[in-house]
Amino acid sequence: VVFCSEACRMIGLQKFHWAECPSLPALANLGRTACLIKTHRIITQTSYPFVIKMLPKLKEQTQEKLRQEQGVNENGIYESSDYESVYFLDANLNNRSVSEFIHLSAGAFIIVNILIESGRFFIDDNGQQFEPSKEEIIQIGAVCINHISSA
Repeated sequence: VVFCSEACRMIGLQKFHWAECPSLPALANLGRTACLIKTHRIITQTSYPFVIKMLPKLKEQTQEKLRQEQGVNENGIYESSDYESVYFLDANLNNRSVSEFIHLSAGAFIIVNILIESGRFFIDDNGQQFEPSKEEIIQIGAVCINHISSA
């Protein structure tokens, strides 16, 4: 893993590298490596409990807000540190072909399986690892498709 500075290296190793380190070799051997690694990093930095709690709000915004209002704060500003802003980066999912959507789905399938096998993502609010249900796997897979398509 390459870091831009020693300070970023220290932060990365302390915060998210523990979750992505065992997964990087598997991701590096795939095509579209950069978007899969970015998606994996976004997901592992965010945490399972946070993503699941945010999904109803994200779905509501998708249905109720105009596209240009999604992912910006109340002042109309995009904040890269805000998960909502990252989630709503333009994925152009409505303009994708069937073959592109299958490719995105395959990438999401791979990432979700890596997350399951790592044992470091499906962690509950109490810090306990758990086996995700089919519904939880589908939910995280859908989030991964969204992130892969905008990466």
